[in-house]
Amino acid sequence: MWLSETFAPGGRIGRVQYLLGHLVGLTIAMLAMALLAVVGVFFGAVGLSVIRTLCFAAGFIALFGGAIYVMVVLIVKRLHDLGMSGMHCIWIMALSFAASAAEGAGEAGASAFFSLCSLGVGLWLLFAPGVDHANEYGSQP
Repeated sequence: MWLSETFAPGGRIGRVQYLLGHLVGLTIAMLAMALLAVVGVFFGAVGLSVIRTLCFAAGFIALFGGAIYVMVVLIVKRLHDLGMSGMHCIWIMALSFAASAAEGAGEAGASAFFSLCSLGVGLWLLFAPGVDHANEYGSQP
């Protein structure tokens, strides 16, 4: 029940549930990547490289989509606990993507800047106390 409440859109989550949600999501992602690696080795060993490539691509797309969903839901619910609109998630996610894009483009300074900004926002979401009463997004977690 805890998982369904944590990863369902809407409502509020506190700091501990936010941290645990990220840890559970990270664990699931690591297990899925390990499974993809095993499947890739199996299909490569039997000479089915096309199937291996298709399985890996489909698995990666599903894993990436699932990770984005988990991050967005956790950030939105945490913003709701802080009494803020979930629309702020757009600029929070943009910081993370900007850091990755700058790194991919070889812009070390911009990548460091966006990474530090993203880290600061992540720490704020983790440690900022939520409002201590019910708000428009639900009761106190």
